[in-house]
Amino acid sequence: MRGSRRSGGHSAGHSATTKPPVTAADRAWVAGVAKLRQRLDRVFLQSGVILTQAKVREYIRTGRSCTPGLARLGPPTVLLRQPAATAARACRAEVALQG
Repeated sequence: MRGSRRSGGHSAGHSATTKPPVTAADRAWVAGVAKLRQRLDRVFLQSGVILTQAKVREYIRTGRSCTPGLARLGPPTVLLRQPAATAARACRAEVALQG
């Protein structure tokens, strides 16, 4: 028939895997991660830094604050489990660079 499409046995509009809808909790968690990243970037991406003992301590303190900052955001929803794992790895990398 003209204009009809075959979808290999799947009915139109039905998907075997659907993503859950984005919730207010998802948005809040993402906003919290963005705020945490801004704070980290503000410290680590400064230009013209003179490396002093105090500055090194600030870097260490800031790097170590990443994982607790993620924890304060609460557990991620199903939709955000993979991005949360990526964020956790990034925090571990920050700490590893400091150690």
